Amino acid sequence: MEKKIRGGALIARALKDKGINKVFTLSGGFCNPAIEGFMECQIDVVNCPHEQIAGHLADGHTRITRKPSVCLVGPEGFANAVPSMMEAWGERTPIIYITGSSSLKRQGSGGFKEIDDVSIAAPLTKYSASITDGTRIREFVDKAYRIATNGYPGAVHLSLPVDIMFSSFEENVGLEERPFSHKAKPVAKAWPDPNALSKILELACNAKKTCHNWRTWCLVVKLRKKFRDCG
Repeated sequence: MEKKIRGGALIARALKDKGINKVFTLSGGFCNPAIEGFMECQIDVVNCPHEQIAGHLADGHTRITRKPSVCLVGPEGFANAVPSMMEAWGERTPIIYITGSSSLKRQGSGGFKEIDDVSIAAPLTKYSASITDGTRIREFVDKAYRIATNGYPGAVHLSLPVDIMFSSFEENVGLEERPFSHKAKPVAKAWPDPNALSKILELACNAKKTCHNWRTWCLVVKLRKKFRDCG
């Protein structure tokens, strides 16, 4: 029989697959299953005195390291973290905000600490969604990470209802579907890979009827590649 783990631990594993190694939070309550999962995955958790501080620290850490980090907060803590989300939006910082939200089964009934975090985050992020099915946690994390890091980078937001956070799922759920590998992929770049253009550049630069401007451009591309390779 396959081992089962809670939704919080499942999201921790999904983030570890992406190479996430730092989480900023105010621990307790809704967030506990995820925090336990981070400990199991040996992802550093920084417990902060306030959710706004957690968001700003995640922003600063991501800018310095140039690697996405996570800000994990509860429902009411999400409102406190909104100022940092707005800052990350302005600076195009690829933070992954995760909100432990109120019960999915009782959504809309005015439940304990219920807040429409998805709608609040939508204009301040590149992507804001609620994980409505625990078996799709890896899918949601994969999409959020890809959107945060590709193109013009920016913050994203995932809402994880408490009943999914605490419920149990098979630990390998989602791995049988494409993509089979959930490791972080290279970030797509608008500028073409100089190595892939080497053959075209060689033909163009050696052509007998090549204008002066084209030769100059070829030289610039080669110099850029040389400096890039030198670090």
